Amino acid sequence: MNTPTKITLLRFILTPIVIITYLYESNSNHWASVSLFIIASLSDWFDGYAARKSKQETQLGRLLDPIADKFLVISVLMMLAFVLNMWVFHLLVSLVVLRDLLITSLREWASEHQFSGGLSPTMVAKAKTGALMVSITCLIAYVPENTALLNQTFIHFGMLLFIFATLLSYVSLGQYIKIIIPVLTSHRKK
Repeated sequence: MNTPTKITLLRFILTPIVIITYLYESNSNHWASVSLFIIASLSDWFDGYAARKSKQETQLGRLLDPIADKFLVISVLMMLAFVLNMWVFHLLVSLVVLRDLLITSLREWASEHQFSGGLSPTMVAKAKTGALMVSITCLIAYVPENTALLNQTFIHFGMLLFIFATLLSYVSLGQYIKIIIPVLTSHRKK
């Protein structure tokens, strides 16, 4: 197993540690879980960079990377939905999870049918991922019982950025659908 794949596996390991750390940290701050989430988020970028740079891209890496990403994001969003208990956030989390399920299904279909166009991440999808990771970082940093200005900034900025990331996620979904819809409507099984 190569180094980029080990970095991807690290994201699987860090995900439950982020959640456990968050839930058991003192109510005055969540800096340990913020730090661990940042490390896990950066590993998403670094594993791909390391694989391309060292020419160590593998099928296993291509399979595990999006699963590790979704495991990290969806797990932490579910935890935050439970802790923050805001109906708007619940709705947005549901929309993000639905989009991820749709993209995963489209990618699976494309793979099964040897879709030559591929469904590589678009620039909008990459911007969505960046906005999502920063928004989640802010939301993890927020402590509900703390009324300090910096703490309130975390929740407001985090929510605004999460709304923006949700919108970007549907713009990127539209891009993927635009790429694949001609094939979906004309494909015939042998």
